Amino acid sequence: MKKLALVLFAGMLACALFAEDPLAALRATRPKGGTTTITSDTLEFNYKDFVALFDGNVRVEDPQFTLTADKMLIFFDKTNEVRRLDAIGDVKVVSDDRTGSCGRAIYTRATGTIVLQGDPALVEIKAFTPNNSPFQNTAATITLTHPPVLPFPVAPAAAGEKPLMTSRVDIGVFVHNGVHWSPPALLSFYYPPNEERLYDANSRLVKVDYAKAFDNYADPVLTLPKRWIDVYQYDDAGNRLGFERWRGNLMDSFTADGFKVLTRDVLKRPATARVVEYLPRTGAGPSGGIELSESETTRTVTYTYKDAHDQRGTFKENE
Repeated sequence: MKKLALVLFAGMLACALFAEDPLAALRATRPKGGTTTITSDTLEFNYKDFVALFDGNVRVEDPQFTLTADKMLIFFDKTNEVRRLDAIGDVKVVSDDRTGSCGRAIYTRATGTIVLQGDPALVEIKAFTPNNSPFQNTAATITLTHPPVLPFPVAPAAAGEKPLMTSRVDIGVFVHNGVHWSPPALLSFYYPPNEERLYDANSRLVKVDYAKAFDNYADPVLTLPKRWIDVYQYDDAGNRLGFERWRGNLMDSFTADGFKVLTRDVLKRPATARVVEYLPRTGAGPSGGIELSESETTRTVTYTYKDAHDQRGTFKENE
C-alpha cells in the first residue's frame, strides 16, 4: 500500500505519514529482533490521566532512526494502548544520512499521522479517508494560521546566535512504495513580511498594517511596500462591506469592490465612487527604492441597492 506524507518546512515544519501503520515505512527493514529504547533524565507516570513523562535529554534509539528531544509525553488509553506521543523541544530525527529538526513531534494513533511542526498553534493537519477509497488516511486537510509576526524563526537559535528567519511555508508531498520515499512535490505559501495582519475570532481579516511593516524586505516581484493601513468593515452576517484606508490622521473610505467612496445616500451607503489604480513609483524602503502608490482615475461608478436592508449593493460604471 502506498503511503503519503505532507511536510511543512521553513519554520513551520510538519510531517504526516498517512497509513494504517504510520511507522511501517520506518520499520520496513527492521532487523529481526530489533528493539526501540527510550532514555531520559527522569520518568514520571500519571496513573490518573494515563500519561508518561520522559523529561530531560530524551533519546529514542530505533534500528531505523534516532530521535532526541527535551521531553516526551506518551498518552495511553484505558487499555494501556498508546494513544498519542508528543516529543517537545529541540526535536531532531536522524535516519541514515538524513536529519530533520523541529520544535515538536506528535504521533496520533487514531488518525495514523506523525506531525513535526515548529509551532503547533500555527499548523493543523487532519488526515481523512476520501470517499470510496480502499486505503485509510490517504488525504489531509491542512490549516495554516497567519503568523502574528513576520518574518518568523525557522528554529530556535543556539546561544549567542541569531535565528534564521523566513516568511515562507513549503508543503512537500512524499510517496512511499514500501521500500523508498519519493522526492517531494512542493506547494509553497508566502506571507508578505511587509504587512501585519489582524484577524478576529471568526477568522475574518480586520486590519492590514502596511505602514508599520514598511521597512521589512519582501520580494518586489511579488509585493511592494505601501504607506497605509486598511481597516475592514463587515455587516452582522459577516459580509465585507468595505474598508477604511488610513494615512496618519487622514482617512478615505472604500467599497467592498475597492472603489474610493465619493458620495453616500441617506442611509450612509456608498452612492458614487471612483476607480483607483495602483502603480509602482520611486520612493524609499527596502525594495530597491520602489513602493506602491495609489492613483485616482477619471472613471466613476454608481451604486444601486435592492432595498433598505441591502448594505453591499451593485455598481455600474458611469459613461
